[in-house]
Amino acid sequence: MARKIWDTERKLHEMETAEISPTLEEKFDEMIRGEFKQVYENRMREDVEKQARQIRAQKSIETQLDEVKRLYPDFDLATEMKNQHFVGLVRAGVDFVTAYEVAHKDELITAAMAYAARRAAKAAADNIQARSRRAPENGASPRTSAMPKNRSVADMTRQERDALARRAMNGEKIVL
Repeated sequence: MARKIWDTERKLHEMETAEISPTLEEKFDEMIRGEFKQVYENRMREDVEKQARQIRAQKSIETQLDEVKRLYPDFDLATEMKNQHFVGLVRAGVDFVTAYEVAHKDELITAAMAYAARRAAKAAADNIQARSRRAPENGASPRTSAMPKNRSVADMTRQERDALARRAMNGEKIVL
């Protein structure tokens, strides 16, 4: 700005030395185009930048609110604005999701633990149920071997021999 004033004064001096004196109207136009025009343009630029910052801030808030509502469907902004802890965090520049999580950490941890317990119980029940429906594998039982062994009548107990005899009397072909 000082440079413009210096230039204006230099031009005026040159005009005077050339014996061309500017009219009052020319001096007024020069002053308006110079110093005041620059001040006006600066003020207008600042106003436009301020509006742009406000629009960006509003969009950022809307995006953050959408994100909080997506993650926590029971989120209510009116209720949270009454929560001084939440409001203090947001004013300090913390994003809405983090502020909500910090303000409600105890409730969220309790809910997460309950959810994890339900999931673990369901997984255990599903596992037990799936194992009960599954056919036993050869060799999976501690009483049986993985390889069938040839047994002789001499290795059998009296009860096993009697059971074989009954099956043979019923017409079953017994192969040892």
